[in-house]
Amino acid sequence: MSLNLNFLVVYFDRDAEGDLKPTETREAINAEAAEQAARGLAVEHAGAVVVARVVDSVTGQTQRAFELARCGEVDLTALRA
Repeated sequence: MSLNLNFLVVYFDRDAEGDLKPTETREAINAEAAEQAARGLAVEHAGAVVVARVVDSVTGQTQRAFELARCGEVDLTALRA
């Protein structure tokens, strides 16, 4: 078993109805880079969230992601849809 921690930045925009929707996910090399990216993306978009998750690089299985930072408006329930 080889576990790795992945850092993801998900940014959000509003759709035609005004609902927040995740637009794109980007991977970052570490938590600091992810938070910096989220702050920058939140300026041009409704908001961004940084999540981290543990991935088993042998099996590809992932554990539940957890939130590290939030900038602007985000809807975490939209990530589960």
